[in-house]
Amino acid sequence: MNNNILINIYLSLGIFILFSFQTLDFRIDLTKNERFTLKDKTVLKIKEIESKISIDVYLSGDLPYSYRKLHTETKEILNSFTSINKNLNVKFINPFNNNQTIESVINKMSSYGMNPDYIIKNNKQSIDQKVIFPWIKLNDNKNSVLISLTDSNLGESNEQIVVNGIEQLEYKIIDGLFRLNNNKKSKLAFITSHETSPNIKISDWINELQMYYKVIAFDLKKYKSNPIETFNNLTTFPLIIISNPKESFSQEEKFILDQYQINGGNILWLINTVKIDVETLYENNGKTLGISNYLNLDDYFFNYELRINTELIKDIYCAALVIANGTGNNTKYLPFPWVYYPISKPKNNNIISNGVGNLWFRFTSSIDTLKGFANKKILVKSSNYNQQQSIPSIIDLNTAIEPIELHKYNSKSKPLIVLSEGNFSSLFENRIHPISILKYKNNGNSKFILIADGEFGESQIENDKTLELGYDKWTNNFYSNKIFLMNSVHYLINNYDLLEIRSKEVKLNFLDKVKITNRGTFQSVIFLITPLFFLFGLNILFMKYRNYN
Repeated sequence: MNNNILINIYLSLGIFILFSFQTLDFRIDLTKNERFTLKDKTVLKIKEIESKISIDVYLSGDLPYSYRKLHTETKEILNSFTSINKNLNVKFINPFNNNQTIESVINKMSSYGMNPDYIIKNNKQSIDQKVIFPWIKLNDNKNSVLISLTDSNLGESNEQIVVNGIEQLEYKIIDGLFRLNNNKKSKLAFITSHETSPNIKISDWINELQMYYKVIAFDLKKYKSNPIETFNNLTTFPLIIISNPKESFSQEEKFILDQYQINGGNILWLINTVKIDVETLYENNGKTLGISNYLNLDDYFFNYELRINTELIKDIYCAALVIANGTGNNTKYLPFPWVYYPISKPKNNNIISNGVGNLWFRFTSSIDTLKGFANKKILVKSSNYNQQQSIPSIIDLNTAIEPIELHKYNSKSKPLIVLSEGNFSSLFENRIHPISILKYKNNGNSKFILIADGEFGESQIENDKTLELGYDKWTNNFYSNKIFLMNSVHYLINNYDLLEIRSKEVKLNFLDKVKITNRGTFQSVIFLITPLFFLFGLNILFMKYRNYN
């Protein structure tokens, strides 16, 4: 057959295949971690959408390389979504398209709740700053939901933040669609008795929870007037949260909680075993006394095969404490490592901790796991460079200023957050029942998470306003406490779908900027010219072959 005919056939076939693949909605995912394959739960939730939803993506325009990658990944995944359900309408919007000043765009977008990312780029002799809005807005003409495509975590570069955003992209969009269409919300309750966390300190957490659940305040002490009604009301909640109680629990109250769990209820505990007056620490020459926060819960936790120790964990891997240095106009506020504020990043070995960044603890204690039949998982641990401080003892601000003696911080890592689940026997088995009129059950299945830090879910306050949970206003650092708590609630309330979607891992490789910067002119020229020589050589071979035939 004539070579020209063969070439024409190959060209025609190539053009046909090219146009066919562009018109067909078909992709083959050859990546090791199935990066371009949607999870089954994702596909199912997209198919369930019945109303028209507009998806406005503001990550558009002139973007740095890493954010262009996030833009491309966002476009790819939304194309996959729209191919499954035509009710989704995607539009990419450049917020800087209307010839407005940068300041006016920032003010406008921020007023809608979309704060920008600021990217600083060094160009040898100058510094460029780019303003980017990595946000998606979902709207169904009734409600709207904002989705942030990036999260700031302590110590992470812009590239790593973008990688994390790409890794959680599928989850975040599905999570937003779930919140937009979540008409049947499960209930959960915050126990408000026993001097638990005040509303102003946990309002940001509650606001986040209300996107998924109906959050109810519950006073456990009402049992005194009507124990049966109190217990029956309590059992309507699949989960109750007890955050930072400071008043001890009576036998009757423990009996109600025990029977609540035996009947299938789950509890998220955030407990301080040590009572510390932080205000006194700053006012009383930088010293205060740490004493036991007696809650009468030792036997309760022991029944679930856990023991929370009355001690303080001091860890070298810790957050900073800002201390005033100097007087008058010469006063400077300097950050010092504060070993009483451990920082720990949970391992991605379970569905709750997966994808969670650094967690911030304040005056935390350790938890012992006891032998038994329960399925116990240590979710978060301290580092291997810690020590324990017994109670009662003095807490001294000078600890932050003094050099850390490394040889004293040599204790093995200690559990700080533990999950216990399984079939448990009642704490009051073979014991007198404090409330005899309640119908007693001897054993049952339950789940239980114990966090050895009562302030883990509390936000800082500034000008009588609640700051975002996990944000430290003194150091301007963000921690992942809220994400971890939300994952814990989803798990305890059996809302596994979102957690399974979140568990998807994406591995991306970026160019090494240091190597690129240090590369000499000769290397750069070689990298540019080599492909040209290769193509030139192929062309010579092709021409020789053609002339030969």
